[in-house]
Amino acid sequence: MHLILIDVKRGRKRVIREDEDGTNTSYGRISRELAEKYVGSYIPNTFLAVSPLSLREAAYQPKKFRYATQIIYPEDRGTIITFADIRPNKVVLEAGTGSGFLASYITRHAGFLYTYEVREEHYKRAVKNLRALARPGSRKAFNADVREFKSLNVSVDAIVLDMPSPREVLEHIHETLKPGGRICVLVPTYNQVEKVYLKLLELGFIDIFARESIVRDLSLKPGAIRPVHRGITFRIFTIFGRRIYGSSSRAGFEDDKGDK
Repeated sequence: MHLILIDVKRGRKRVIREDEDGTNTSYGRISRELAEKYVGSYIPNTFLAVSPLSLREAAYQPKKFRYATQIIYPEDRGTIITFADIRPNKVVLEAGTGSGFLASYITRHAGFLYTYEVREEHYKRAVKNLRALARPGSRKAFNADVREFKSLNVSVDAIVLDMPSPREVLEHIHETLKPGGRICVLVPTYNQVEKVYLKLLELGFIDIFARESIVRDLSLKPGAIRPVHRGITFRIFTIFGRRIYGSSSRAGFEDDKGDK
């Protein structure tokens, strides 16, 4: 279990990973053995509260978890889980493992995750982070092109693409989605939103929508509560769609031609 020490007097946090025997603080070195005795309470004679580390807190600890790529922040992760309908009985395919942070989050909600990363250095880092943060026995990671997933002959309930040029792989993997399955594509520009949207339409997806999550933290000081002046103003755009096989005309519907 990863632990976090919260100094409520100084507003600082220190992480003790599973593979670490302790960490240095303003109160001296705190060993893992000591911290484990006081999970959920304060270490005596200090202002240090001890708690299990959450994924939210791990997101802001790059020195501890070595994020090789930009991570997906909590506001966007929640959106992905909710609108891609990722639940404990669902199988998910992810392309673009990156640092493994989003993959770790998905494993805590999905039944099983297949995740692909073509860059070897990112894959190696992701595997280490997955061991530390993901739910045990919940995933299989590949250092390969996601288009190879078809060779496994596995159908999935949701696909999450966080990679350059996602349009290029949509043609090859969209049919691995079960009927009614959902897709989520993450892109950084408006131009890519439009390109992905048009490709999803071409492939027969319906219920397509895109969003940007905008969040402001508040500075909490008695008598002076206001927005934090600095923060992350833009992260990513998310595009969602639902896979329906066939077409509306094949289902017996005609386009509305107006009054006759």
